[in-house]
Amino acid sequence: MKKIIARPADLPALETARRELMTREARAFAWMLVRLVCVAFLITMLTRSAPGLQPLRILFDAVGGVLILAPLFTSLGQTFAWRIALGKAYLTEYRFDDADALLAVLSGLRAKLFDANGEGRYYRAVALRSSQRTTEADLIFREVAGQGREPWQEKARTELVMMGAGTKVGGTESAPTP
Repeated sequence: MKKIIARPADLPALETARRELMTREARAFAWMLVRLVCVAFLITMLTRSAPGLQPLRILFDAVGGVLILAPLFTSLGQTFAWRIALGKAYLTEYRFDDADALLAVLSGLRAKLFDANGEGRYYRAVALRSSQRTTEADLIFREVAGQGREPWQEKARTELVMMGAGTKVGGTESAPTP
């Protein structure tokens, strides 16, 4: 895998980063199709040349599915990890709009699969807040506070309190429950 980020001066332009991410995702799907054809060919040839293996066809199909999908999800996971790392680097360089644009795809099913702990969504919310888009940031912080994992869940709760979204309870601030 390529070196992700060495120094802030090495940060690519947003369009360059998007192009690279799109290329990586396209490459992952292209290799999935190659694996699909190869596994299908192999299973077909194996079961036709040895008819005694026909009862094991379901097992071969299951193993083939794993051989096809596991590398796909691994590759996509690496791509999303790179996306999150790059978004964080954009934040440290005060490129808030670039961080938001890069991390905006982390929602719905993509967030559940590739950002289950909430790190990428947390960084996006920080970028939105820093761009004075507090309403959008508040929604994402609440989502991470409710669905994320530690330490991002606690960090999101802290941000909600700092933004004034918390409620006073017994003289202390606490984040609202989602």
